[in-house]
Amino acid sequence: MADALINFLRAMDQEGTSLVFLDSWGAYYHFAGYVLYKYSEAISKYGYPSPAYRSEGYMEGLMIHAPDPGSDLFSGITFDEGHRFYIASPPLDRVDYAAYQSFYQPAVGGLSYLGEIVYGGTVYGYSIVVWSKGPKEDCWVFMSVGGSYHWAKYMEKGQDMKYSHNMRRLLFNAVRHSVGIMDVKDVDLRWMNLSVMQFNWPTISAFTELNIVLERRPYGWLAGKVTAGDTGQPVNEAEVSIVGTPVKVFTNKTGAFMLWLPEGVFRVRIDARGYYSVDHVVEISVGETSYLEETLIRKPRAAVMIDFSGQITMLLLSRGWYAHAYRDWSAL
Repeated sequence: MADALINFLRAMDQEGTSLVFLDSWGAYYHFAGYVLYKYSEAISKYGYPSPAYRSEGYMEGLMIHAPDPGSDLFSGITFDEGHRFYIASPPLDRVDYAAYQSFYQPAVGGLSYLGEIVYGGTVYGYSIVVWSKGPKEDCWVFMSVGGSYHWAKYMEKGQDMKYSHNMRRLLFNAVRHSVGIMDVKDVDLRWMNLSVMQFNWPTISAFTELNIVLERRPYGWLAGKVTAGDTGQPVNEAEVSIVGTPVKVFTNKTGAFMLWLPEGVFRVRIDARGYYSVDHVVEISVGETSYLEETLIRKPRAAVMIDFSGQITMLLLSRGWYAHAYRDWSAL
């Protein structure tokens, strides 16, 4: 395994390929960061950086501190306290994590420690480390941030399989940083429409710098509010998606949402756990805001205790119920 890993790293290094290594906590140690840590002494002999020490665990309210908040890795990040932001939903969600305590130094270039795992006033280690071999060379980004459960890495709330805004942005920035695309203008992560994109790659085995500037199409806004029909209260974290596109946003605590869309007619779907989804057709005009209010109808609900195979839960879901399985009474 060590020989195969070293051969891979050497091949990527010789080709000038940028890499992003993802690592997290979990019972199954197959993540990139852990593999680098396991074979760190062998890797360091070839001049490559690797984690010398690594810790893991879980706690509530875990945060990432950005020592250099001006770095492009933190572009678009919503900071919660100073230069810190929660990994999951603040501040009481359980978060699994892994942290690097230090790295073996590389033979060339230098390491930048750009993210720290923080809980309260204690720093548990580094979560984001970047190796740059030179001002115009490729870089490798080591990320160790975590997720709510070990089978849903980097997710906001474990099994709902949805990235938090900050985690989605952080991963996007890491890829953008490693590829070297620094000059993206007017790009919204929720919407990128490219009518034609064609790349003519060189036939030689090499890479070159590629700068892409995306111009936003003429656009307007869609705003609205979602409330619950059974309580009359705002629905928090209802998903508002544009059918047939990757565009989606979530309502805030007041049930409100807003997003920009290109000029045109769209089908909007509103979906919230425990409620029936609703579709609307909206027309977006340039420079104008269309408003949409929706009251959701509640589904029949059931809590299932210790449904190990998931058959009872799946049966209820197939019949239009909202069902959730629990494994301990305190969570129920």
